[in-house]
Amino acid sequence: MIIFEVKMVSITDTIGTKNLLQEAFLNRILQNTGLIKNQDHSCLFQLLYNPKNQDKKRSEIVEIMKDKHNLHYTEATINEYAKRIRRIMVDVFKQGMIDDGLELSVNLITTKYENKGRPQNSIEPHQVTYQWLWEKKFPRMGWELAKEVAAPACDKLTMLDIENFELEKSHGSSERGPVMNGTVIKPEPNNGNYIYLNKPHYLWVNLPENGKYLLLINETVEGNFYLFSPSRAFAYIPYTKLSEGLRLPPSEGLARFFQYDAVGDEYFLAIVTEQPIDLSWVNGESDPTDLILSQERLEEIFIKVGQQGNSEVFYKRFKVVEQKINTLSNQQQ
Repeated sequence: MIIFEVKMVSITDTIGTKNLLQEAFLNRILQNTGLIKNQDHSCLFQLLYNPKNQDKKRSEIVEIMKDKHNLHYTEATINEYAKRIRRIMVDVFKQGMIDDGLELSVNLITTKYENKGRPQNSIEPHQVTYQWLWEKKFPRMGWELAKEVAAPACDKLTMLDIENFELEKSHGSSERGPVMNGTVIKPEPNNGNYIYLNKPHYLWVNLPENGKYLLLINETVEGNFYLFSPSRAFAYIPYTKLSEGLRLPPSEGLARFFQYDAVGDEYFLAIVTEQPIDLSWVNGESDPTDLILSQERLEEIFIKVGQQGNSEVFYKRFKVVEQKINTLSNQQQ
């Protein structure tokens, strides 16, 4: 269990080859449906169902296929392939779609009415399958998929024992760095892999994606989930923007430090998004102690993540221990 002390302050005092999550999800669907066996279908699926392309017209998709993939097709052919892709998806995921309340009428498969005028208050068949994938399928498998995709954070996430390190701003610089005896230093990787039982720590975040936004989730040894960023207690609201040498909790945060009272592994998952993500329960009036993620909240996070382009994912597994690091190091030698 994490223990933290909240500062008593007034309102005026506060305020590819990469590990890409959305790409991994689309690849998983390609495998599940067998679309991966057909180059044309595979390429078109990844273009049509990528969140970054949702505002693109079919004519633009045609140009992308030609310019980037050397596939030359007319818009009519693309529409026919899109219909085949929908049919395959419905065949594979039919029961799941029905369970989620979709009415699998002929309009979900065909594009006939797209040329003759759509019924009022209806949406395109493509949009039906797109929304189901990203608003139902992806959120339910998002956490486990993110853990599979995540790259080791190594020295990008480091726990600093407050008794040994003093965090303050570098001389004349807005960058945060660990400082000991007035000298800016980098924490030793081995030391940063451990959390000392019942002792206060800072988390030093040094992810390379400066200017992007941080979602930070902790799965505890007890199996609970905590959202540390964004949050009123441990980060910034409504979002945390990454910068070099970011310290959590910040001096503006309501929590003073991280502290754990159970020995075991504490798993941290960092999702770096291209745009800020607004969560329904995180705002300036939120209870700073309301950090636990229910399944519903976890799915809301991944619904919002699924609305963006590719997000990088990193993880770090910290060991909560009673011994000091030098003792552990001596035992390993």
